[in-house]
Amino acid sequence: MMSHPRPEVELSLLEQLGADAVDLIVEQFYDRTLADPRLAPFFEGIDLTRLVYHQKTFFYMALGADNTYTGRALAIAHQGLGIKQQHMDALVEHLEAALNDYAVEADMIQTIITKITSFAELVIDETYP
Repeated sequence: MMSHPRPEVELSLLEQLGADAVDLIVEQFYDRTLADPRLAPFFEGIDLTRLVYHQKTFFYMALGADNTYTGRALAIAHQGLGIKQQHMDALVEHLEAALNDYAVEADMIQTIITKITSFAELVIDETYP
């Protein structure tokens, strides 16, 4: 009996990184974000444990897991916060640094940033004063 070669199965970004690594990257991302005076005011009075949990599930979904994100819709959750493109740029800097801290390959970093920033239009509000 001849065996047939198994088709190559492409792993999602989440499977390539592993959920544990994503958890650590998100935690490092928030450590950096909260230490940034440009961004820290957005998080005053926020339940950070809950926020980090939702961010992890968002990352899982964005990186290829079944839709495990159960938080509010992104546009609603960020409505009225006054998030501008410069804030998003600062967040991307911190995400890139957190990914580099965990020695994620450069091409994968770019793919992850592209995936995550594809949601930016839902959180940026250039019309807010």
